[in-house]
Amino acid sequence: MIRWQDPDIPTAETVLITTDERYLLASALLQPAPPNSAGAAISIFWLHLYVLAAPADLQVWYQRFMLAISIASAFADFLARDLGLPTSDERPAAAGILLHAAEPLSKLVATAGLSPLPDTAPASQFLGYSIADPSGQSPDELTRHLLIELCRDTLHLRDFDRAMDAIDASPTSAD
Repeated sequence: MIRWQDPDIPTAETVLITTDERYLLASALLQPAPPNSAGAAISIFWLHLYVLAAPADLQVWYQRFMLAISIASAFADFLARDLGLPTSDERPAAAGILLHAAEPLSKLVATAGLSPLPDTAPASQFLGYSIADPSGQSPDELTRHLLIELCRDTLHLRDFDRAMDAIDASPTSAD
C-alpha cells in the first residue's frame, strides 16, 4: 500500500501482481473526501483491471465488453453493501475499455468474412469510455456502440453491420 504525502487527503493505492511479479493484474485507489469538506464531500474509489485476452470473434468480444461494463455497477454495489460506503450520482460511475497490443488489433479480434477499407491498416489500440446516465443507453446498446467504434474506427472494416446483427445478446461465457 502506498500513501501520498498530503496529510489532508490520505490517499491509498494498492496493486495486485502475478506471483512472478511480471504482470500487473489490478490496482485500486481510494481517496476519501478531505476532512471538514464544505458542502457535499466526494470520495473517489478507482479500480483498474488488467486482462490478457485471447484472440476471439466479435461475439466473444461482445460478451467481454458487457462483462467489463457490468463491473461498474457491481463495484458500486460492493462499496455500498459490503463496505458500507454510500455512493451517489453526483459524480457518475464511469467505465472504460482499453485494448492495447504490440501488433494490430486484428490479431486479437477475429474478422473472418470481413474486409478492411482500402488503404487502411488496423490500429494497435482501442479506447472506449462511458459515463453512467440513468436516461442513457442500455448495457447492450452501449456494448454494440463500442463494438461499432472498434470495427469502424480501429479495425477500419467495411460491411461489419451484418456481423453486428448476428451477435447474440444472450449471456454466455466471455472466455
